[in-house]
Amino acid sequence: MKKSFPILLFLFLSFFSNAQTTDLYGLWFEQTGEMMDTFITAYGDTIIEPNGFPIGNNHLVDIDENTGIQTSQGIVPDLNGIVLGSSTFDHFNKRFIFWGVDDQNIRRIYNLDVSNGFIVNNAPLASLAPPIELEYDLKEDILYGYSNSKIYSVDLLTGAQTLVGSYPTIQAVVAGSSTFDSNLGHYIVLGADGAGGKSLYTIDMKSGAIVYSAPIPVGYLAELQFDVSTNTVYGMHKPTLSSQTVYWSSIDQQTGVITDILLIPQMSTYNAGVGLGTSTYHQATQSFMAFVSSPANGRQLLILNALTGQVTSAAPLLENFVELECDNTEFANAYYNKINTGLESPVVAQFEVFPNPTNELLTVDLSNDFAIELYAASGQLLKVFRQHNGALSVADLASGIYLLRAENEGQVFQAKFVKE
Repeated sequence: MKKSFPILLFLFLSFFSNAQTTDLYGLWFEQTGEMMDTFITAYGDTIIEPNGFPIGNNHLVDIDENTGIQTSQGIVPDLNGIVLGSSTFDHFNKRFIFWGVDDQNIRRIYNLDVSNGFIVNNAPLASLAPPIELEYDLKEDILYGYSNSKIYSVDLLTGAQTLVGSYPTIQAVVAGSSTFDSNLGHYIVLGADGAGGKSLYTIDMKSGAIVYSAPIPVGYLAELQFDVSTNTVYGMHKPTLSSQTVYWSSIDQQTGVITDILLIPQMSTYNAGVGLGTSTYHQATQSFMAFVSSPANGRQLLILNALTGQVTSAAPLLENFVELECDNTEFANAYYNKINTGLESPVVAQFEVFPNPTNELLTVDLSNDFAIELYAASGQLLKVFRQHNGALSVADLASGIYLLRAENEGQVFQAKFVKE
């Protein structure tokens, strides 16, 4: 019986920054210890890694699109592995979503608040294999994914999957090759068609029917993105598999015809590539963003104008990251005239705490007018400090990272600290 395994990747985080928060996010790995033997149970099979994985922490990071500087939003506790190509963004509640494996080897769908990196929810996987190629419907606020020739809607709170349709003609999908048309509710994916070629499938999520099945010419096509303003599918295209020439291109969903818009210089060099799960699309600016690398240019955060193909930024990156996602919440609310639910994140101001780290007592730069809430890294509310006189006793806390939050007259203040 053929075995399949989730792809787990652990990366290195070498620095933090005070860069201003942007709407671009990713996952990083910070190594804190040596390699060790690791045993991972996946899909009923045991993977033994004799060389081991490094010990460390996974972070949600905010990435400055102009400089490539990353700022940690917080450690994702007890996260051991990331299923590559599994992320998307909840453009309703401003949350970063991905499939991962916890420290007990349980597969979970992680739902992170991007304002602080804390886990809102991490429901265990309800079936054998997680739906990959997750796509979010900006209009209807529904999450979809592909698994074993089937497409499911996924409940973020429970991890439960509801079958949309089964597609035996789609024998496999190309990683990073799905996108979503939120205007019509169409899931779009490039897959092996069973006849030795590839086709671009457009599938209606209401009926489950295949709307278009367009053969794609021989070559390389990946990192698909859909622009809802122009109703256009875009992607990276190589005329042949051996070619070192890569174009930013548009693709006709009905015919599969590829129109090359402009050569991408950063990708048209020897051994250039795109990190798996590291491309995203910003609808408001119609910008494609991706982590790319090559021997000639090194690691870069590439941003290009989707309409013209012109590269607008290629900021250097000192380290790798995975699962690049951007926040299209404000765009989606305005474009689809969605009602303001009041769930948008309020303006958050930081306040000072010291000493940090601390063992017993924490001094805070807030008066008694502020009731201060204490949260664990998992997002669980632990206690509320009232009449604190600017000093909090934290001696009873276990070692770890915690969040303090206070609200006064509609303004939110927060701070993080480490308990040793």
